[in-house]
Amino acid sequence: MRSPIRTSVVLCLVVALGLMAACATPGGDDPVVPPGGALPTRLHDVDRDLHGTDEVGPIGPLAVAWTAGKGRMIGGIPLFRPLYEQGVVGVSAETGAYAFLDIPMEVGTYRCGFVELSPDGRRMAFWISRVSRPWAPWACDDASALGVYDTVTGEVVRRSITLGESVAWIDSDRLVIGQFGSLRPRTDDLRAAPFRVWDVRRPADAHRDGLPRPLRGVRLPLRSVDGVAIDDTSTRAVRVRNDRGPLLVASWDNRLGEESLRVPGPEDYVAVVGWRDEGSVVALTQTADDAPRSLVATEIETGRREVLTRIDGTSSDPISFAGDLLSVPPVPRPAPHASGWFHSPFAVAGLSLAMILLVGTALLAAAARRRRAGAN
Repeated sequence: MRSPIRTSVVLCLVVALGLMAACATPGGDDPVVPPGGALPTRLHDVDRDLHGTDEVGPIGPLAVAWTAGKGRMIGGIPLFRPLYEQGVVGVSAETGAYAFLDIPMEVGTYRCGFVELSPDGRRMAFWISRVSRPWAPWACDDASALGVYDTVTGEVVRRSITLGESVAWIDSDRLVIGQFGSLRPRTDDLRAAPFRVWDVRRPADAHRDGLPRPLRGVRLPLRSVDGVAIDDTSTRAVRVRNDRGPLLVASWDNRLGEESLRVPGPEDYVAVVGWRDEGSVVALTQTADDAPRSLVATEIETGRREVLTRIDGTSSDPISFAGDLLSVPPVPRPAPHASGWFHSPFAVAGLSLAMILLVGTALLAAAARRRRAGAN
């Protein structure tokens, strides 16, 4: 009986070594990344126990950022943190590394709502509330301040705001803050509205001014149309009709003009991200509420599309992309790895060795029983 026992133990050892190699071996050559980084060709779902920047250090500038459930897990069970805690996930533009962003918060304040990356991906704007709502982390109606997180240094600067104000990056260092509200073609004029422009590099208060002119390459958070992206000539704006529909191009002079072009092709656009060049725009598509989204570049004259990034999962929560990377070819990136012991190669090896011991012990016990039975 020794030969079958030895054979079983050897097979278990081979399986354990194979699992360790599969977990520890890199998945191919590293992609060639342009200077300044690139978007990933695929955006992976992340585990709740993905490591954070407190563990690995800042990973900016970022290519992408979005909110996701956060908390330690063992075997799929969330532990140590509230089930509904929402963190912010960032993807490094240069390395493709994923991490939860551990944003320093003042005592008695909480991050709420969604986030918005600056065009270069170095900074990320977020809302601050003094009310904790772990059951509804996206709710941010009572936000009292605006924070900007530096994804390279990990530092945060803050600015008080008035309830109901919205923000938009007008370049990589400046935010415009004000009551954008709704915007309807030819009726709502933003040229004389009181906005504040905040240069986040300076501690001085944001000064009041009209909406800066010209606006180039800006995405405005207009509630009635879920975002308007202005081109680099400051003469055209693109938006999505309704919650899901076609792309519409209109004239722009700090006022949305009448629709001048309906982009041909499928009507599955759900959000505009920005202009890629003078002839194409980048937007998110989703064929149904329970379908995954894709980031696509669309030629406005022909409707021809190119998929830039495929997005795992079926969430409809906003995703923020670094606008400067929309014109850069995306590159493939590896999937993120969770930080918990349960997901490591050592855990796989440990579980495999434990299985070897169990199987070996059972075989030895069975052999011993057979020998005793034969002796009797």
